[in-house]
Amino acid sequence: METYPLDEAARRVGISADALRRLCDLGILTPREDGRFTPGHLRRAALVKSLADAGIQMDGLATAIAAGQVSLDFIEAQAFDRFSASALSIFPA
Repeated sequence: METYPLDEAARRVGISADALRRLCDLGILTPREDGRFTPGHLRRAALVKSLADAGIQMDGLATAIAAGQVSLDFIEAQAFDRFSASALSIFPA
């Protein structure tokens, strides 16, 4: 599986490296132990970017995730790519 350093992951998602770091600091994303990001991380970050663009506060999302009230784990499902145009745009063929 291909993985990406922080700067490349942020570029692929369309956010700044600082924004991606903030998602990690908030506990919304947890990169691998080596600090790299998987395609699943990128899909999750793209969804979170869409939520933020729609006005969802990241602090509130992070609190809900930490409390187990919200989960973004569905993004890890193999079938997710078939249904997500945004995921496909991140990973060109």
